Amino acid sequence: MATSCSNSSTGPDPDPGATTGALKVDITTTGSGTDDDGYEVVLEDQSVSVETNGSATFDDLDEGTYNITINGLGSGCSVDGENPISAQITAGETTNANFEVICEQFSAEGIIAFSQTVDQQLEIFTVKPDGTELQQLTNFSLQDQYPVISPDGKKIVFSRQDKDSPTVDNDIWVMNIDGSNAIKLTDNTVDDKRPSWSPDGSQIVFESGKNSFSIYVMDADGSNQTQLTDDEGQDHSASWSADNKIAFVSDRQGDSSADIYQMDADGSNAAILISAESDNGINLSNPAWSPDGSQIVYQGFASGGSPRIFLADAEGSNIQMIEPDGNNNDARQPSWSPDGNYITFLELANSENSDAIWIIEPDGLNAIRLTDNEANRLGFPRWGIEAN
Repeated sequence: MATSCSNSSTGPDPDPGATTGALKVDITTTGSGTDDDGYEVVLEDQSVSVETNGSATFDDLDEGTYNITINGLGSGCSVDGENPISAQITAGETTNANFEVICEQFSAEGIIAFSQTVDQQLEIFTVKPDGTELQQLTNFSLQDQYPVISPDGKKIVFSRQDKDSPTVDNDIWVMNIDGSNAIKLTDNTVDDKRPSWSPDGSQIVFESGKNSFSIYVMDADGSNQTQLTDDEGQDHSASWSADNKIAFVSDRQGDSSADIYQMDADGSNAAILISAESDNGINLSNPAWSPDGSQIVYQGFASGGSPRIFLADAEGSNIQMIEPDGNNNDARQPSWSPDGNYITFLELANSENSDAIWIIEPDGLNAIRLTDNEANRLGFPRWGIEAN
């Protein structure tokens, strides 16, 4: 396992006149999986690429304590022990540090739908959870976004800004999983966005409004549209749980932030599930229930100002921030894998990288980047099953 370093000398006896020391980092990889492209070993502001069973040496280090981190872990790989670890450098000596990495065979199933810009317009795409079989499903010339795969894996419901609409508002549409047979479900001359399927696929919940949004529900064919919330605040980002609860986001408290609420499927018994505060995240959004309904993930702004992913029990307790083991400064719009073993999320571009879809384990380990396209903007990844 990875352990903190103790000073040990290799090679000739220490030079009593030396003013700097060295660090040798050894990596051993075991398990049924592989990580073909190796890892990155980071020592303060230095980094070195290392093979899966290899080593890196850092010379001319001033005496003192240094932090060592291993990054670039592939699918199913994790460090057995602490990461980062610390090393005490002594002048004239070489300090040894060891990491043990365990790689298990990656076996995430299903398919991820998301939006990506094409010629500056958002279109719907799908990709396998290993990053393969990227497919463009729409080519509409305006905005297609918020795709959600149906519980049976056969359809995708999404929001479309209709080029033929005189008000250019968003409507809810549905199409086959291959992008064919797109059908408009709403035509309300207001913005209808962020749809979510009921657990049995018979209904769709969504947000609707012009200046103030409320939560609505309708049958899967667009009929029987019914308003569930009616508040002066903004109610949006609804998500349906396996036990027939609906989580949504609202700023109805009037405190310039947004909390996560929960209500019954008929709109009754609405109450705060998670309050926006420093430990829970600020200005909460994008809640998503785990497949078994026992947990919920959501987006919140951390105390440092960056959007992060938070995980809580279904009752809103035991809240913890998920910190990916890569160098991700921004994490938002989470969604669960169908088996509940992984979470996909979006990382928006900063000055050093591009928009990207990632997957990660709920404990924050094994962050894997699925997309690598610097030219386009991405958004709203949602994981679903593949139809038989």
